[in-house]
Amino acid sequence: MLFIHRNTLMYRLKKIENICRVSSEEPREMIALHLAILRAILAAPPGRDPQNREKPAENG
Repeated sequence: MLFIHRNTLMYRLKKIENICRVSSEEPREMIALHLAILRAILAAPPGRDPQNREKPAENG
C-alpha cells in the first residue's frame, strides 16, 4: 500500500510521463518503460542501488 495522497501519486506519474516522454494511456509505452526500469535494476552491480545517482565509493 502506498502511503501518499492520490494527488501526489498523480503528480508523480505525470512527471514521469513528461521526463520519459511516454503516455500512461498507451499500454505498449508503459510496458517498455517498465522493462527498461527492470533492466536498469538487474544490470546494476551487486551491492549498488540503481536509484543512487552518486558515484560509488572507490576502494583503496
